[in-house]
Amino acid sequence: MHKRHLMIVPHNSLLRKLYLDGIQGNDWVLLKDMYTGLTSVVKWENMLSSPIIIKQGVRQGGVLSTTHYKRFNNPLLLQIENKFTGATIGHINIPQVTCADDLALITHSANEMQQMINSVDDFANRERYRINPTKSNILIYKNSNSNILQTQYHMLTKKLPKVNCANTSRHQKDCR
Repeated sequence: MHKRHLMIVPHNSLLRKLYLDGIQGNDWVLLKDMYTGLTSVVKWENMLSSPIIIKQGVRQGGVLSTTHYKRFNNPLLLQIENKFTGATIGHINIPQVTCADDLALITHSANEMQQMINSVDDFANRERYRINPTKSNILIYKNSNSNILQTQYHMLTKKLPKVNCANTSRHQKDCR
């Protein structure tokens, strides 16, 4: 069983983390300038919208975007890795896997899954980022544990839907 979600990185939180990592002086000012005053426009039928101020997210396709996203998200991944067993291959515990901005929580236990979801919620609240609820779901693979099948999982107060297929960040279907 796994749970996916999409995180949207607040610029001020990312910049704070980079500063605490020791990126200071002109290097930090350069990064701050990269994320300050960002705007975007939408083109529809050869017309452009008014500029929209961008205050969150990393630049799509930007040279530093992957590194910045990983830096923002790494404390959460380490917390999950250190706290939960997840699935196992031999003696290796695998409680989560990531690809781009997708996070899959993996476990054989309904209780552990809810605890992992709670950890993600707590981290998101602490870091002031939001999790896209339309991209969060529960995908149950082959399993003989009826407890997992019958459990209703929640992210804060929202019930997470159980699905047969989940879209990945590459728009492919992940079907059980």
